[in-house]
Amino acid sequence: MYVCNCNAVTVKQIKRALSEGCNGYEGICNKLGVGSCCGKCREHACEVIDEHIVEMSSLKTLTTQNTSLAASPNILAAV
Repeated sequence: MYVCNCNAVTVKQIKRALSEGCNGYEGICNKLGVGSCCGKCREHACEVIDEHIVEMSSLKTLTTQNTSLAASPNILAAV
C-alpha cells in the first residue's frame, strides 16, 4: 500500500528503511522522500513508524522471554 503517492513510497519500503537504521519521520523523509512534496502523507507515515516500533518491541520481548526460558535451569529440572 502506498503511503506517499507523490514519491511512490510504500509501507514495506518505510518498514525496511526503519529496520536498516532510519530514525523516525525525519530519517524516512531523508532516505525515501516521504512528505517532501505536498505533505499529505505525514500522518500515515507516522502511523506506519509507530506500528513498526510496536512490532519490533513485541518481537524483542518474545525473543527475550524465549531466551530466558531456554537458559533457565528450573525449566530443565522440572522435566
